[in-house]
Amino acid sequence: MIEDAVRHMSEQMRTWFLHVKSPVDQAECLLRAFTYSSEILQPWLFFVFLESRALPPEQRKVAKEAELRFHSHLATLIEATGKFSSDEAFLLAAHCMAVVQDWYVKRWKYQAAKIGVEQFAEAWCG
Repeated sequence: MIEDAVRHMSEQMRTWFLHVKSPVDQAECLLRAFTYSSEILQPWLFFVFLESRALPPEQRKVAKEAELRFHSHLATLIEATGKFSSDEAFLLAAHCMAVVQDWYVKRWKYQAAKIGVEQFAEAWCG
C-alpha cells in the first residue's frame, strides 16, 4: 500500500508543472516538488527504499518502471533545453534523482550539518 501511494504521487507529480513553459523552469519545479515531497514523505520513502529489494519480482518491476518514467520525464525536460545530448540528459537526470534520494535516505548527514530542506533545495535547484 505504501509503495502504491509513493508511486501514485510520483506519477501525479510529473503532471503538476506541465503549464510551465520553459523546460528549465519545469525541471526546477519538478525537482523542488520532489525534494519537498520527500521531506513530507521521508519515513515512507525510506521504508520503500529499504524494502524494495524484498518485493516480489512483479512488484519490483512495477516500482522500477515508475522510477524510469519519472527519470525519463526529467531527462526529456533537460534535453529540451537544447544544451544537452540525449545521453547527457539521461545522466544528469540520474544524478538529480540520486541527489534527492540522498536527502531522504541519508538524512543523518544533513541533520548533522544542520541543513534544512529549504537550504538543500536552494543549493541544487536554485
